[in-house]
Amino acid sequence: MLLKNGDVILEGRIAKNTDVLVRNGKIVDIGHINSDVPDKIIDCAGAYIAPGYIDIHVHGGAGGRFTGDTAEIRKILDAHTKHGTTTMYPTLSTAPLAEMLEAIGMVSDYAAKEQAYCNLAGIHLEGPFLDTEQKGAMKESYIRKPTFEEYSLLLRDPFVKRISYAPEHDENYAMTKYIADRGIIGAIAHSAATIDVMRDVLALGINLITHLYSGMPVVYRKNAFRHLGIPEASYLLEDYNVEAIADAKHLPPDLLRLIYKIKGTENTILITDGTEAAAVGEDAPDFEEIVRKANVIVKDGVAFTPDMQAFSGSITSSDKLVQNMVNLVGVSLPDAVRMLTATPARVMGIADRKGRLAKGLDADILVLDKDLAVKKVIVMGNCLYSEGKRCD
Repeated sequence: MLLKNGDVILEGRIAKNTDVLVRNGKIVDIGHINSDVPDKIIDCAGAYIAPGYIDIHVHGGAGGRFTGDTAEIRKILDAHTKHGTTTMYPTLSTAPLAEMLEAIGMVSDYAAKEQAYCNLAGIHLEGPFLDTEQKGAMKESYIRKPTFEEYSLLLRDPFVKRISYAPEHDENYAMTKYIADRGIIGAIAHSAATIDVMRDVLALGINLITHLYSGMPVVYRKNAFRHLGIPEASYLLEDYNVEAIADAKHLPPDLLRLIYKIKGTENTILITDGTEAAAVGEDAPDFEEIVRKANVIVKDGVAFTPDMQAFSGSITSSDKLVQNMVNLVGVSLPDAVRMLTATPARVMGIADRKGRLAKGLDADILVLDKDLAVKKVIVMGNCLYSEGKRCD
């Protein structure tokens, strides 16, 4: 496959009127290519050619969650792949142990057997070892402190690549050391960890903050003295990477601008945190039914819990994250794309094959129009979607 005459988004720059050659699922050349005779030529006619988006935190979409059946998983992947997600880490929320183990097994089995949509790169567990005061939309009755008996079961499947948790409840940092020894990525989430705790776990290899500003205190006073919250501590401790839900609702544009200014493209990861109503569109005929079944209230482009006291995940998709960062926050296109490609690839340990347009990497490629809408989605060298429809 040869993608011709595109504006190729590389790290920190755009190479205009450039071609990308793909063979056997890999990128084999980038430049002005005339020597090869490919099976298929795609004339991009000045459209952008971008690396595929990597969503490391997404619970569902199109009316489904990853706790459903395989048909539900297919619906989720279909919806998000159309919007440019070419690699995904399915996220499982806090629930009873048996339910979480069942969901882990189902998603792991599905990923081993079928890859008809975006790449499933590993499972992300959000909980159950969280702080009840910072639970957000999580059910308090399901939150508990970590025990070896439980976390060793939850983390037994090698397809579990990440767990988000509140490290202040991890006695003697036993689970923190356990996941570090096994190469599982740990992230601070739904937590009231002090900066001292954050320093401790950073030294043990924990360097990611789950959805910055959501489920965590900002600077606070205790007995008249001020203490840093997790966001401020993550700014001070430069080695922390942070997730940002860039739907412009969880984090308004000015706050996204602040995160970008302090943490930069190299330490900021854009995520959807999408739930059932994500990647659908509020104008879809079944949107209201999806919202009703999800037991949320959608208002002003974001989902709320029924009591309207907290957000309940986003209803966005990966393409909207990039559009918001460019159009609302004022970030350059290469920087916006990097925060959804190269940066998550590095943090999740897959940068040797994904996250950039470069020779030898997997051919996960998007063609975007000048409004940054996704026109074509190519996964591992195969065209999956063109103009929102499955390729022939």
